Amino acid sequence: MIPTQLSSLPLTTDVLIEFPRWVTQYCDHTSIVLEVGAGKGKDGEAAPIQQKVARLIGIDPDSAIAQNPYLDERYQMSIEDFAKDRDSGFDCLYTISVLEHITQPREFLSACRSLLKPGGMLFGVTPNLWHYFGMATKLSASLGIEDWLLERLIGAQAKASYHFPTAYRLNSIRAIRRILEQTGFQEVEFRCFDHPNNFEYVFPKLLRWFPSSYSRLVYTITLQKIMGLIMFRATA
Repeated sequence: MIPTQLSSLPLTTDVLIEFPRWVTQYCDHTSIVLEVGAGKGKDGEAAPIQQKVARLIGIDPDSAIAQNPYLDERYQMSIEDFAKDRDSGFDCLYTISVLEHITQPREFLSACRSLLKPGGMLFGVTPNLWHYFGMATKLSASLGIEDWLLERLIGAQAKASYHFPTAYRLNSIRAIRRILEQTGFQEVEFRCFDHPNNFEYVFPKLLRWFPSSYSRLVYTITLQKIMGLIMFRATA
């Protein structure tokens, strides 16, 4: 088993602030960085990264990547296709809310590994399979009612604006660690947290007390493995 660190971040952690901060701790003005699943950059998380590195390149199979204003280069393709004719020229790769959609985890992480320089870093953040949100999403997808359920919880327009089919094959600590090891990564650090605001939107008003109660519980008993969000840093 590859060397692994596991810790928790404060309940109030804002992923759109903390994740870019973590990535840029391992980058400088000479770094070439790749965002996998860059999309149209609607949350702006790439802006502080682009400001601190030499080049920020983005890839995404979705045509929305053409609208992303934070990239120096854009490619509409999958990571597997992107990696076919490129060598290990990147100092850092990162991906935000993508791993839960990956249907072929080993092929995905193999492509990531092949693009990294020796000692390069792969960063990721994803909802945790073993959190109540992850388990409910996995179950609804397995039953074929994911779209139907989301439309009733958040509305058809909101669902259409951001939702992609989920697979939940690469978003638990155990699965990520195992496949990182299989694909040649040398070590991994996990940082988990559970901000209730990230999940309240899917609850009806009468049940919006539940995310806060759950967060207090998992922090009280220090159960990182069932906190809502997983961030990780893996070394090639």
